[in-house]
Amino acid sequence: MSNEPDYRAVNVPEGKPPSEYTYVERRAETLKLIEQAGHPRAINQTRLADRYDVSQGQISQDVDRLRSFHRREHRQ
Repeated sequence: MSNEPDYRAVNVPEGKPPSEYTYVERRAETLKLIEQAGHPRAINQTRLADRYDVSQGQISQDVDRLRSFHRREHRQ
């Protein structure tokens, strides 16, 4: 069992600057963007890094975690 939160259940606060999101809020929004785009490769990681004021490497790690989350979700 993982300690990862259920990113689908996270409410991303309106009015809060994306650069102030917690990692959970950032990943929840990123998951929604990936789902809207249809595939993780369809999102621009550099733009997301700029949006959240984090490195592109951090976004890449987030996407990896979201892949793991997605796999766990579909095993249940």
